[in-house]
Amino acid sequence: MIVLDELPSVFVEKVGFSNFCKAAIPQFTIPSRRTITRDIVELYYREKAMLMSFFSAYKQRVCLATDIWTAPTTSVSYMVVTAHFIDPNWCLHRKVISFRPISNHRGETIGNQLVSCLDEWGIQKVFTVTVDNASANDSGIKHLKENVNFSGDESLILGGEYMHVRCAAHILNLIVRDGLAKINKSVVAIRNAVKYVRSSDKRFKSFHMRLGLDKKVSRGSLPLDCTTRWNSTYLMLDSALKYRSTFDKLGFEDRPYDTYFQEEENGVKILGPPTSVDWDDVTRLVGFLEGFYQSTLVFSAYSKVTSNTCYDEICTIEAHLTAMKKSQDKDVQSMVTPMKEKFDKYWDGVKKINKMLIIASVLDPRCKMEFVTSCFEDKYGKGSTTTETLKKEVLDLLDKLFDTYSGFRSKKMDGSSSSSQDGSVVEPVVSCEIGRGFRNTKFSRYSQMQSQKKNDDVANELTIYLLENVEVPQPNPLGLPYDILSWWKTNSTKFPILAELARDVLAFLVSNVSSESVFSTGDRILDPYRSSLTPFMVETLILLQNWLKTSSYYSDACVDIGKMLEEPEYMESLHEEINRQLKEANRG
Repeated sequence: MIVLDELPSVFVEKVGFSNFCKAAIPQFTIPSRRTITRDIVELYYREKAMLMSFFSAYKQRVCLATDIWTAPTTSVSYMVVTAHFIDPNWCLHRKVISFRPISNHRGETIGNQLVSCLDEWGIQKVFTVTVDNASANDSGIKHLKENVNFSGDESLILGGEYMHVRCAAHILNLIVRDGLAKINKSVVAIRNAVKYVRSSDKRFKSFHMRLGLDKKVSRGSLPLDCTTRWNSTYLMLDSALKYRSTFDKLGFEDRPYDTYFQEEENGVKILGPPTSVDWDDVTRLVGFLEGFYQSTLVFSAYSKVTSNTCYDEICTIEAHLTAMKKSQDKDVQSMVTPMKEKFDKYWDGVKKINKMLIIASVLDPRCKMEFVTSCFEDKYGKGSTTTETLKKEVLDLLDKLFDTYSGFRSKKMDGSSSSSQDGSVVEPVVSCEIGRGFRNTKFSRYSQMQSQKKNDDVANELTIYLLENVEVPQPNPLGLPYDILSWWKTNSTKFPILAELARDVLAFLVSNVSSESVFSTGDRILDPYRSSLTPFMVETLILLQNWLKTSSYYSDACVDIGKMLEEPEYMESLHEEINRQLKEANRG
């Protein structure tokens, strides 16, 4: 509880907790905060040992992501390293493996920190490293490749040529912010109107009185934006549009509202109230931003596979920008021009994209080469020299990857056969989820070998995969998303080499930050409690919390009550319910 809910260890000595324990479990002896701290450290080392043994036993290839956090009370910067991988049971894992102070943001320092982390964990195989677009990260990854203690030709794929993955969510954030730098006065007018309504209970009630009978409003449903987070501006405008008629009524009927916009702020008249032109402008802007908002959520989802959908999102964004650049609306044109320039700087079709993103699309059975080819044709024309050249580049890369993984498998099979000669005992093949082992029977292993032999006799499995029809997902009555990992798990016997490739390609994330952090260009911030702890305890608590929350036992059961209580609608409804009960009690 202390670790999962981010409580200070002194919590166990609080009067409320003591009274609760006495009432609920009188025989329970409450441990001291020192005992709690010792137990936390012991649990941390046990969990770490178990994870290290998994990496050691399965020689697991990992995809790394790194980011910088800041402790405001001490001004110490921390570098977080997260390992992403798909286990033998085809479950995606996200494990934080380092959270340590970093003295500066230079590339060599970042590289050394990554080298130290991999050495400590004994990780020998790295597929990708996802970082933001700071120039220091370029030299940091170069330093990593040159100095890490990789052994054997399996450590880096194709010499680490495609190891560096730029955070797609960070790039998109930069693209949108360049456009919003041209933000027009209509947005400011509506922001001022929302600010007025939210500024006092009296003003909010005046607004509430003018709602239609079929509408409800709370402060949560009419948010005010944070100017450093463009998504909050989008959400504010999207919410305000739903109450357009109410704001218009306020302008006609509420004199204080009209007076407010006659006032000055910092010597400048407050913009507003919003006119019909302002509302029309913002309606177009919200429609324009919606696609970028949804793409950012797709990029920054860290609990599911994202690499296979990233290229689709990038192509969609480019098509959107290209279409909007032809708009007759001058305001839209003024926004799109710098956005397209920024897009071309980082992505520019396929020329500047890490081609592993395209390979990930090909390894999506719903897409394969048909989807990638259609994207090339949409941009460069069907049958054009550029389209055919790009198709050949992708197929050549796919062939190289297949040959590489085929070599890995051959070595593994040769090693297995040599170890079973001369009467030696063959160890049972174990496939396990972390912390929970189970083995395949010898017959099932034999069946896999026979199936693989049969496939090899027919044709190269890559050729078979590409020639087969694309998967057409059946309608899901529960509305669940397509499970690409389940497809590969089911078909891993049919495509054993491709399945190993897919396990690595589908594991890397296209963003190094979660959705709640990605809309801001600022550093991630540690809370005051953790900031005051020693670096060792900070790392212990953050890593242990991540390991516990992502374990099978806690992942479904752990509920963030804090977020629920922060919901304005929930708090307001709770307040109203309490008042109602008090009134009923007084009547009685």
